[in-house]
Amino acid sequence: MAWSVRLALAFVLLAIPAGGAAAQGTRAAAPTHIGVALDGPSEFTDSLRSQFAREILTFFGTERTIDFPPGATLRGDWTTAGVNAAIDRLLADPGVDIVLTLGPMGSNELAHRKRLAKPSIAALIIDPGMQDLPQQAASTGVRNLSYVNVSYSATRTVPLFHDIVPFRRLVVLIHPGLLGALPAVRERAAALEQALDATITFVPVTTSAAEALRALPAGTDAVYVTPLEQLPTPGLDSLISGLIVRRLPSFAYVGRNEVERRISIVENPALRC
Repeated sequence: MAWSVRLALAFVLLAIPAGGAAAQGTRAAAPTHIGVALDGPSEFTDSLRSQFAREILTFFGTERTIDFPPGATLRGDWTTAGVNAAIDRLLADPGVDIVLTLGPMGSNELAHRKRLAKPSIAALIIDPGMQDLPQQAASTGVRNLSYVNVSYSATRTVPLFHDIVPFRRLVVLIHPGLLGALPAVRERAAALEQALDATITFVPVTTSAAEALRALPAGTDAVYVTPLEQLPTPGLDSLISGLIVRRLPSFAYVGRNEVERRISIVENPALRC
């Protein structure tokens, strides 16, 4: 995904003048200021922002002066209203040249805007078709809008999980804000239920792993873990440990962070034929 964001940013920068004075060799080009909107505050989102800033700065090197002003990184409150407020502030800020969203909720909200006052990149689009996003040939068809399709489709990964572990009662752990922002997720789940002859239940997760574990319905035999960026690191570790203790096969939607923290598919005796 980092490469895709850099590529999108490169195209956007081509449309932004680097500074007339620099062309005459009188002084360095004015920096391009990038404002970042995060879905909410957490260790993970802050780390993600720092990682992207570092990689983008390294990628462009001395060819273009890129700046991520500390005051132009805004965090929502894990609601669509909160992340939209952050996007609005960045779009209205004269000191911000490009708006970048680094979260699924913010990217969804940004990509649905019909008018954008400045170049904007929605960096984490899960499924353009499901999200009903604009697309015309190789562009969005919306002035100043670019988005990055990360192609993490639950339509593919849930059946893959079912092939490995033939569950009957799947629980999806998801942030309620994301579920509310993407209502089509429930429609996709209903279609998957019929295709897999299984039930799919959504369990909302906010900041408490203990509450999420207590909310697991009786009879749950597998768990699909979506990105839970709002959970602090100890909370995520506690959640994963709870799933392991319950011997619940688990599948991470994104994977690396969760797998490194020991999420894995484990055998559930209840699923034996």
